Amino acid sequence: AVYVERDAAVEAVGYTFEENQGNGGGALYVFTGAAAVCTNTKFTGNVSKNSQDAYANGGAVLCLGTFTDTDSSYTGNEGRNGGAIIIQDGGVAVLTGTSDSAKFCNNTASVKGGAIFANTNGSIAVSGYAFEDNASASANKEGIQINSGKGVTASFKDITFGGTTGKKLCVNGYVSFDHVTGVTFVNEAKAALTVDGYASDNEVEITPYAYTAGETVIHKGENLSPDEFKLACSAITLTLPANGSKWTIGEDGKLVSGSSAASVTWNQETTYYNTLEEAVAFANEKGGTGETADVVITVLQDAALVDTINITANVTFQNDTGKTVTISRGTMDAAKNMFEVTQGRVTIGTNDTNETGALIVDGVSEAAAAGRTVVVQKEGAFTLGANAALQNAYSSSQGAAMANYGMAYLYGTIRDNRSRNQGGAVYAYANSITIIDKCTFSGNTGATGGVFYIAAKATVTSSNAIFKGNTSINPSNAYNNGGAVYCAGTFTDTDSSYIDNTGNNGGALIVMSGGVATLTGTGPAAKFEGNKANVNNGGAIFVNGGGSASVTGYVFADNTGKANEGGVQVQKNGKAALADITFTGATGNKVYVNGDVRMRNVTGVIFVVAENVILTVDGYASANKVELTPNVYTEEAVVLKKAAGLEDSVFQAACAGITVTPKSDGTAWYIDTQGKLQRR
Repeated sequence: AVYVERDAAVEAVGYTFEENQGNGGGALYVFTGAAAVCTNTKFTGNVSKNSQDAYANGGAVLCLGTFTDTDSSYTGNEGRNGGAIIIQDGGVAVLTGTSDSAKFCNNTASVKGGAIFANTNGSIAVSGYAFEDNASASANKEGIQINSGKGVTASFKDITFGGTTGKKLCVNGYVSFDHVTGVTFVNEAKAALTVDGYASDNEVEITPYAYTAGETVIHKGENLSPDEFKLACSAITLTLPANGSKWTIGEDGKLVSGSSAASVTWNQETTYYNTLEEAVAFANEKGGTGETADVVITVLQDAALVDTINITANVTFQNDTGKTVTISRGTMDAAKNMFEVTQGRVTIGTNDTNETGALIVDGVSEAAAAGRTVVVQKEGAFTLGANAALQNAYSSSQGAAMANYGMAYLYGTIRDNRSRNQGGAVYAYANSITIIDKCTFSGNTGATGGVFYIAAKATVTSSNAIFKGNTSINPSNAYNNGGAVYCAGTFTDTDSSYIDNTGNNGGALIVMSGGVATLTGTGPAAKFEGNKANVNNGGAIFVNGGGSASVTGYVFADNTGKANEGGVQVQKNGKAALADITFTGATGNKVYVNGDVRMRNVTGVIFVVAENVILTVDGYASANKVELTPNVYTEEAVVLKKAAGLEDSVFQAACAGITVTPKSDGTAWYIDTQGKLQRR
């Protein structure tokens, strides 16, 4: 619209510059040695055309001379650098706002400086203006860019940043600020940032060029009192680095590592590190494997990882005493594992009952990817302490929280992990060993095995654990088996609780071909309660053909199968030994038998027996309450047989004591002393 030539001047009062276009200064071009003065002027929708042209800067104003403005508004202007204004090559701009009309709104830059760009030798002073939703296409989406170069200076006083974008002010040259709020200063080149005024209600954040202790972040202005400078130093927040370590500004304006991310204790000496990655690197360098003492890393504050932590030595991670700290996935690629135990032994947390704090490893990610929380390689050993937790992992790989190829000891909590593959929380690979003691598994979800997928030749030994509210996902998929545990290897358990787990086959546990599960209960915690199977009748346990399960001393209560009645199902060629167990509650008191089932002193149960299937009696007491429902009622059909070594009198007592469900036609049946089915 207007070009102001050298030694010329222009003044605009109350004017509107609207929808003008120019290749540099869409509305106003102020040449070197020229001057322009604007008051209460509106710059709206102006464009510096050809936004990819290196000279197409300053959507409204390009200033190489002198530009003075009072109470003007800049709205919806577009340029390459400086959506509204660019000052460069010795240009000087002074903008003063005294009314609500003084504002920059919704200006955009295709490169940098959504509202304002100050370039080589340019100088700008802005006071009393409001900035809202000005943005550039750069990664910072900054509203103002102050570039580097000799003589580039900028000052900002009594300005506010609002809206949802453009609230960053990127600094490469000299910048001073006085009572500004809502802004984040991004220091891109160790530039000088000076405070000339600050109040307690100001909201200012600074992103340092580098997080180096002792590096000056802000300077004290000449007229600023020492107390006001101290207020600024204490009140201004610092952007957290990607690794999550916390920094503060000291009273002298310099960076201080207020609390290091971690400390490392080795050979009775403790060293502090700003990142967890640095601490682990030291541990890997100094530590050893085998019987070598652990390097102890104390996590002092919440830490966000930026890449996989690979551990090759004996290392113990512990929380700062009495504090709960979290190690999160942070900005790292979701396809990467958080921790990889390549060799040596790694412990997260402690079993010290006096420790009131906790160490949490949070694997949360927005979408499922291949990354897991912990991977234990064949030469590695991993321990999850009683005060530690693995939580919130979401993975497309087997075992979202842990993939174990080596040795693992689990004492803590594993919760709310989800895998779109096998093993919602843990996948135990062939030849791996997993030891569980008092560990709690809750809210985990997997395509097969809501908590555990125990592969062939893998061994898992559990005691006093709690499996609660775990799920094998997608109820319409017949392969979603084992709400808590899918066993194709060896699973040994003592006194654990299985509560409210859900799967298609085996609401809590499924034992597959080649799998062997041995469960022994010695107290009230040993129970299957409220588990549910969606497809078949193994509400608590499903034993597939070729699988074997031995359950002793457990209580089964209110487990439901497809017909709301099945607690256990044993398929053809499957084996199960049930001893000293009690079925109680309103549902789930039936055991569906199509395989080899041995019973001893069970009570409250109805065995639903397929044709030509014979139950083996290995013990019986008069107090036992057992009923048998044949699928086919045939006289002289053998339905019970005596286990080797069982006394005849005990077998005969079982034959007499076990009742037979009346046939649907109302006829009554019983079992004779030879274990044969007879009609009364």
